[in-house]
Parts: sequence; C-alpha cells; structure tokens
Amino acid sequence: MHQHLRGIILKIIALMLFALMDAFLKQLSYSYSPIQVTFFRGIAALPFISLMVIWKGAIPDLKTPYWRLHLTRGVLGVIMLISFIYAFSEMKFADVYAIYYAAPLLVTALSVIILKESVGKHRWLAIAIGMTTVLIMMRPDINGFSWPAMAALLSTILYAVLVIIMKVLHKHESTVVQSFYFTLAVAVGAGLCSIANWHPLQWSDAWLIIGLGLNGAAAQYVMTEAYRQSPASLLAPYEYTALIWGISFGFLFWREIPTLGMMLGAIVVALTGLYILYRERLHAKKGDAVIHPPEIDKA
Repeated sequence: MHQHLRGIILKIIALMLFALMDAFLKQLSYSYSPIQVTFFRGIAALPFISLMVIWKGAIPDLKTPYWRLHLTRGVLGVIMLISFIYAFSEMKFADVYAIYYAAPLLVTALSVIILKESVGKHRWLAIAIGMTTVLIMMRPDINGFSWPAMAALLSTILYAVLVIIMKVLHKHESTVVQSFYFTLAVAVGAGLCSIANWHPLQWSDAWLIIGLGLNGAAAQYVMTEAYRQSPASLLAPYEYTALIWGISFGFLFWREIPTLGMMLGAIVVALTGLYILYRERLHAKKGDAVIHPPEIDKA
C-alpha cells in the first residue's frame, strides 16, 4: 500500500475513534451531569497520557514556566467540554458535529485578531459565508436560539481559542506536555466542580468510562501515525469525513436522522473550510505565512 494512502486511511480511522469517544460522552450525558461527564473524560484519559509522558521521557519537561497558559487552557477546556457535552445531551449527534465544523473558520479569524496573522479577502468571505450558515443551522425561532445550540456554538468558539493558545505553546513545549497539563486540568477542575452535585457511578456505565480512555489513547496514536505517513496538507481535507461517522453513530446508537437543512448547511460549512485550505496552499506556494485549520477533536 502506498505510504500516503496508508496515512489517509489511518486519519479516517482516527476520526472514527474520536467520534466513538464522543458517542460515549453523549451516552453518559443521559445519566450524569455535563460537569461529571467532563470529569470522566479527563480522569479516563489521564493514565494513558501519563504513560505517554513516561514513554517519551518527557517527565523533566513537565517543569514549565508557562503554567499561566496551561491554567488558562485548562479552565477554558473545562467550560468547552461542559458546553459540548450539554449540547450532545439535547441535540442530535450529527447536528453538534455540523456546528463544530465552524472551528477552522473561527481559528482563521482569531489568528488575525490575536496573532496578527494575515488573511486575504477570499478567506474572509469564506469565513462570513460559513459562519452565516452555522447561525442558520442553529435554527433560531421567535425566541432566539435554543440553549443547546448556543452551547454547541460556545464550545466551538472556545475550541478555536484553545487552538490559538496551542499555537503559542507549540513554540516552546511538546504536544505530550500540553496534553498532560490539559488532561490534568480537566480532571481536577471538573472533578472539584462536580462534587456538589455528584451522582453515584453505576457499574453498568464503567465500560463507557474505560472506553473514553481507550478510544482517546488509540485515536491519538493512530492520528500521530497518520501524520508520520503523510503530510498535513494532504490529510487536512479528510477532517470533514468525521461528519460521516457522526451521522453513522447517531443513527446506529440513537436512530437519529439529521434534517436535510442541517446536512446542506454542514456541506456549505465544510466547503468553506476546504476553500480556506485551498487558499492556504496557494499562499504556501508563494512562500507566505499560512494559517492551518485545526484537527477537530476534543482531546
């Protein structure tokens, strides 16, 4: 098998694993509060991230002067995951995914505002079209937007901010160190916040929590291997295949069928994201600085 084709297949498998992890989050949200499910997400991943730190020999790197950025990222991460899980508990699985596809558009816009990077009029137009479509997909009525839809959008905005923070931290620290502190902050922060309204864990749900950790670890490993096999520019467009897994798992587990309007909107948002990628490549060929849209995952 050609190396690049293997990378593409691994990327699609990783997205499937991330979607399955999100399905576990949604299922848990029916029995526990979003804050408690966020704690499960953090504590389930912490052992695997800790093993990764040891395996990479990164224990000395945990002594960091950038603790303020890590703390900020952790706090925002807790709020992001709580909002994301609340949206899952009230909305169709694929509908949340469709709104989440606005993240690359927001990252591009925030890179201009915060990092002072340059974006041309074509990409601004794509951002405007994509975000307008997202607002339409949220289906406002006479009373405005629903709380779950607003939670999904809030989670998407916070995710974009977290990507900007990651861009800054990547200049100084490895991915494994960032992942460790983010996971630790989520586990501790959500754990403390969930004490007041703690719901006793049902042993029948233990496999879902274990699955969160296993799927998260497997997805991260497979995604890393995909990027080892193929360049990021080749794999980036396949990010949008995650919606296929969102639709598939939504129907398989909860018999959810997305509306035609939501599907058309998701296609428009995906196309605007792909157009931004296309413009990025044009600028890359000219030797200009580019802004790469992020991977859509909540790790």
